[in-house]
Amino acid sequence: MLTRHVIPQTCATPSQGTLSASIGTSPALTLTAEGLNFARDYYTTDRQMRTTLSALERLPDMVHGVEITFLSTLTDGRYAIEDKKVSAVYWQLLVENDESVFYTHDADSGSISLAFSDALETVEGAFSFKSTNPDGSILVIDGGKFNIVGRDDLTL
Repeated sequence: MLTRHVIPQTCATPSQGTLSASIGTSPALTLTAEGLNFARDYYTTDRQMRTTLSALERLPDMVHGVEITFLSTLTDGRYAIEDKKVSAVYWQLLVENDESVFYTHDADSGSISLAFSDALETVEGAFSFKSTNPDGSILVIDGGKFNIVGRDDLTL
């Protein structure tokens, strides 16, 4: 099956910007991204074109980050994670018992707000979400905000 996707030309590449969020509540950890990637992605699993924002921060005892994915057709607005037009995950990579362990805290509820300027090639946003752990406890990611200029190359 052939599908034609039209994507805007990008002059500002690679992407640059900031992302920060408060992780957890006791005590809260502040994620301040050191590096990020903002690109359109084609997902072969459901044949959808999405845009993904990935950000990470390296700490002495772990690397952690946030990934936010949304349909490339979305316009300015606030979107509930429950509606499945946007998704998010907080993740951690750390060493436990001499093994690398990767934890993902997928968003169960929350929202992401987006504001685009195609002329300036910018997107600004805010996010907050909750992820329920197997023991029933809830990890809260709150006060998230980002400001991105440009796009990275398309990924497949």
